[in-house]
Amino acid sequence: MTRSVRRVLLVAILALSSSTLAFAQATTTLSGVVKDSAGGAIPGATVVVKDNATGITLETVTNATGVYAVPALQAGTYTLTASLTGFKTAQVNNVRIAIDSPATVNMTLEVGALSETVNVTSSSELVNTQTATVAATLNADQLNRMPTSSRNAINAVMFLPGINTTTTNRNSRANGLPESFVQITMDGVNNNDNYNRSTDGFFASVSPRQDAVEAVTVTLAAGGAQQGGSGAVQIQFQTRSGGNRFSGSLYEYYRNEALNSNYFFNKVNGLEKNNNRLDQYGGRVGGPVYIPGVVDGRGKAFFFANYEQIRFPNSFTRTRTALHPRALDGWFRYTSGGTLREVNLLTLAASRGQIAAKDATTASLLAKIAAATASTGTVNETADPLLNRYVYLSPSKLFEHQPTVRVDYNITDNHRLTANWAFIYAEREPDYLNGADSRFPGAPNYRRFSSTRPRYVATLRSTLSSNVVNELTAGITALGGFSRFGQDSTNGPQTFADQGGFAIDFDANLGLTNWFTSNLPSWRSAPSY
Repeated sequence: MTRSVRRVLLVAILALSSSTLAFAQATTTLSGVVKDSAGGAIPGATVVVKDNATGITLETVTNATGVYAVPALQAGTYTLTASLTGFKTAQVNNVRIAIDSPATVNMTLEVGALSETVNVTSSSELVNTQTATVAATLNADQLNRMPTSSRNAINAVMFLPGINTTTTNRNSRANGLPESFVQITMDGVNNNDNYNRSTDGFFASVSPRQDAVEAVTVTLAAGGAQQGGSGAVQIQFQTRSGGNRFSGSLYEYYRNEALNSNYFFNKVNGLEKNNNRLDQYGGRVGGPVYIPGVVDGRGKAFFFANYEQIRFPNSFTRTRTALHPRALDGWFRYTSGGTLREVNLLTLAASRGQIAAKDATTASLLAKIAAATASTGTVNETADPLLNRYVYLSPSKLFEHQPTVRVDYNITDNHRLTANWAFIYAEREPDYLNGADSRFPGAPNYRRFSSTRPRYVATLRSTLSSNVVNELTAGITALGGFSRFGQDSTNGPQTFADQGGFAIDFDANLGLTNWFTSNLPSWRSAPSY
């Protein structure tokens, strides 16, 4: 190997090693004590931990004081057995392991033949007695029972103690701390949207899907050093993995506005019901990598895939402010002593030779606004006789699709490689969440939102001894991705052609709504490591 090649490899290793310092480990430790019926410690007992989903086993031996420890276990359900010649084999079933929450399971061996087995069923919840960490965990079964209409798993976190939600889920606070104190990770890699983290801490760059999550743990206080990254509050997700058995599910959620009642203020304004027609569907499948006659990965290689799509045509009730029709003809309207008075400023100015005619561009624009308010919606007078209040339903649509893929491969009994990829593509036309829809019906200028955000994670976990495990994780979020808040086709120069190429901005003191939405597209694209 040449010196230059060695140098490149050294730099790569150092880069990966340093990058993992910012990652949170999505694993935990299982430990306990093995004793005999009289309470005495049993050294030399063999403890085997079996992953119920994959069948993969990890083995360790109790020390001189009967203590065993199995580090770096992923969230899931396990079976524990302890055995020693001269004693019956003890077996503890259905031990639930949570992310970053050390578990303790003590076992008792009774005198008897090794072939005899004493079965014990573990409780569904294990209490962390090893650290001062304050944390709460939701597993896959609990997540699927949560009433999250969006199927975004991060919304299920809002049901946990310590999370306060006063308005929307994205504006929640944990223990009253600022939103910038929240760190979201997926499989140990940062998943925050770092652009708006200080004001939108509960927003994930790639939203974890309900059917693609094995467990989520929220650490509210006294998090361990292994969490790394930054944030007093840690929200740690783990992606599901495949097992030795094929399993999956299909689902579809459909909502139609025909089953909804109308909004009260829509009725007041004589408007129809908002169009809220949601179609959300998807499915998941997982199992061993198995192709008859080609490859048999049972007990060694596993896959998991999840796909979800959302189609959501909808409409929003919008309120605009426009000039009264009399004002369009040049009448200045005001009240004096409770009496409405008018004076035509155009006629007055023309009689004094001050102006010859209306500004053609502005007059054309005001005429377009008047025509738009007459096309649909409701117009009502306001307390200001110069202004009218215009209310209408602004149409829009949302499309998202979100695949998730994970592969686990046991290179040897002591080395396991995991790789997963998640991706979200979102499109809103117009960008109604940011209030960037057309200001009036038929107005050509609005913002369209489109975003592509991938996430890549790879982990090599090596068991070096009974109590030493090395975990190397590398991940990138949004590499090659982007978020565009507007495109030339929807708010580019050509959309200002009906304003003479200008963005005509009405005097803010008048309180009038402009014809245009935005005069500048924006976008961002940067990876997060």
